[in-house]
Amino acid sequence: MKRTDNPTAYVLALAATVVLAGCGGGGGGSSTPPPPIPTTISGKVFQSDGTTPLSGATVAFDGNAAETATTDVSGAYTLDITSNVVGGAHNLVIEISSGGSLAPIFTQQIQVNSHTVTGANVTVPSTLPPPPPP
Repeated sequence: MKRTDNPTAYVLALAATVVLAGCGGGGGGSSTPPPPIPTTISGKVFQSDGTTPLSGATVAFDGNAAETATTDVSGAYTLDITSNVVGGAHNLVIEISSGGSLAPIFTQQIQVNSHTVTGANVTVPSTLPPPPPP
């Protein structure tokens, strides 16, 4: 290795060595993953005519019982999902109470491409039984 008497070259070489040593490549060290970014999905659920709201229905994100919301009298719902959501296709499972438990009645696929999805409206087919009175 050639020795240099140039102090600037020496300092630059030393700095480059320190920077490269600090890069490490990320192998083996434990790091804390970033916290989940909440995702909010909202919309309305309608009966088969597309205008009559379906109140009291449960909307489950990907069928997950922990990620649900209940539609209000105008059929509106808001899902506040706290787990990490990967962008792409997901299912909204619409359920109504049947004999004291929830029974899935319809599934609709939605696209999640951001952490706020609005207008995720669902119209259930006419082959469903009428919802129970509120």
